[in-house]
Order: sequence, then structure tokens, then C-alpha cells
Amino acid sequence: RFGKLALTMQRQLGHRDFEARMTFICYGYLSHLRRPLSVSYERNIRGYDVGIETGTNEYALLCALNACTAGFTSGSKPLADTETSLRNIFSQLGVLNQHFLNLIYLPFWQSVLNLMGESDNHLILSGEAMSIKEATQAAMDANNDMALYSIQKYSFIVTTFFCEWQEASCRLKSMEKFKKMRSTVGNHFSVLALEFFIALYNIARAKLTTKQRRKRKLIARTKKIYRGLKKAYQEGVVMCGPIVSILQVELLSTYGTPSQVYEAYRSAIASAHTDQCMHFEAIVNERAGAYVLENIDFDEGMLFYGRAKQLYTEWGALAKADHVGFILGCHSLNQKQIIAGGIPGRIDIPNLLNSQTAGS
Repeated sequence: RFGKLALTMQRQLGHRDFEARMTFICYGYLSHLRRPLSVSYERNIRGYDVGIETGTNEYALLCALNACTAGFTSGSKPLADTETSLRNIFSQLGVLNQHFLNLIYLPFWQSVLNLMGESDNHLILSGEAMSIKEATQAAMDANNDMALYSIQKYSFIVTTFFCEWQEASCRLKSMEKFKKMRSTVGNHFSVLALEFFIALYNIARAKLTTKQRRKRKLIARTKKIYRGLKKAYQEGVVMCGPIVSILQVELLSTYGTPSQVYEAYRSAIASAHTDQCMHFEAIVNERAGAYVLENIDFDEGMLFYGRAKQLYTEWGALAKADHVGFILGCHSLNQKQIIAGGIPGRIDIPNLLNSQTAGS
């Protein structure tokens, strides 16, 4: 409310040179608490235009980066469009000598490239945008803790996307060194998305481990995040709707009956589709595929996997689409071998989505 009032007063007084600054704050940290992320995206685009017109270039670029982050976080914008925008933004950051911002947001750009398949190793943030080794050293030399945090954060998100739980575990531990950084960004909408990926990681590890005490601890962590996001959604944070539905069904899958879990997955898919969150819809289809294939019906599980691959492709995450395609191929091979009488030494992947060992 106060953010909107500040913007209204600024416009009435005619101080356009403050508009980009106010837009960055209001539509990066406040608007999503009551309105869809699409609004944040659109208003930040306007903030960028006004910032360039008025010469407040730093805040113009911050608005542009906010818009890219909003498009990525909501899953509503194709990755190719986000990557093109980021490429243009970074060319301007270089011209304006914005090295501090450059170091902070390079991991975001590279993570987009990794998901698109534009890197040699999709799990490591090295490629056209940055080298993780060089970026880490540059951030350390500049005492840029926010950049160091950003490297670990986007590394964690990428490894979670690819279900590489052991690698994600290492990145999450590294992120813990920068707890202050998470509090610094406060209510930014990207924080809510990160909480979702942390919860998804916790529940995946819980399903893998055979140690009951460890399992209970991981489920408890997931429930804590789930309750926080659910409360935010009940208070009007619209963007939390799909992620709350996904976490709800993931928790249910640890104790519910197959029919209950199946219906909950269908509901979560519908929620993500209604909110046009393409990547969340892809994720929940992939999770549903793993569960249904193992616990209910092979053919229907494969359909969920197929839909996930299609959605990842439409979003532009071609590397992730290939990953799901590999899972489909392995499951198909297994099924053929089973039908043929169970060929010795067949690939045993009852749930390749959770392919990493649980660890301790």
C-alpha cells in the first residue's frame, strides 16, 4: 500500500528521475505480496524505460534485471527471451562499469544458459556468461559476498532442477555460509522461489534415505517451509499458490494412499497451469511421473513424464528436456526387457528422478 502511494505521489509531483528507483523497490520487494508476478514484470519493464530516459541508468538496469528474474521465477516467459534480455543488459553493465552488479547477476545468466543446454556441463556454472572459478575469484577479490552467495544459490537451483541431490547438498551447505545475504534480500520474490527449491530438495532426500531419524528431520524441514509459504499464500501472496500445491502433494506422497496422491498431483498440475507457471507445471508433472510409474501404473507414469518433457521444451530448458527424455528411454528399455522375460543385468531405475543416493 505505501509503495503504491509513494509511486503515485512521485508521479503527481512530476519527479520522473525517482521513478526507476521506486519501481525497483516496489515491484521487486512489495508488489508480489499482493499481486501476480506478471505485474512485477510489466512494471519493471516500464521502470527500465523511464530510467534510461531520465539518465538513472543504474536503477534502469536493476529494473531490467528484476523483470528477467520475475519472468524466470514465474516460469511465464520463455528462457530464450530471458537470455536475450540478459545478454543486452550485461552489455550495458559493461559500458557503465557496473562491475559489482555484473558479478552478482552473472550466475543467473549462466544458469539460464545451462538449462537451455548452452554449456558443456549443465551442472556447473561455466560457459559463455562466466567461469565459476574465475567468477568466484573475482567476487573474493572484490569482497562481494552477494556475488559469492549468488554463485552458490544458482548452482543449487540448477542442480535441483536436474535432480542431482548429492551436488545440490554441497551447494546448499555452501549457501549456509551466507545466511546474512538471504536476510539482506528480504522480501524479494526470488527468495520465495528459493525456499521452494530447498523444500523440494529436502523431500527428495527424505524419500531416498533409509535412516528414519534422518527422514523425519528432512520432512520436518520441508513442513516448516511449506507452512511458511502456505501462510504467505493465505495472506495474499499469489505466486505461492502453485508451489504450495506442489509441496503439499510431495509431503502427502510420504504417507498418503496412491489414489490420494494421484488426485493431489492432478490438482497441483492444474494450479500451476492456471497460473501459467510453465516450469512449476513441468516439475510437478515430472514428480508425478516418478510416483505414478512406481506406485500406480507404468503407462500413465510415462504420460506424466512425456508432458514434463514437452513443457520443459516449450519453456526452453532443452537440457532439462533431454534429461527427462533420458529417463523416459531408460524406463522404456526396462519395460521391454521385463516383457521379454527379464534380461539379466537390466538397468534398474525404479525412480530415476531421485537418482542420487540419500547419503547420511
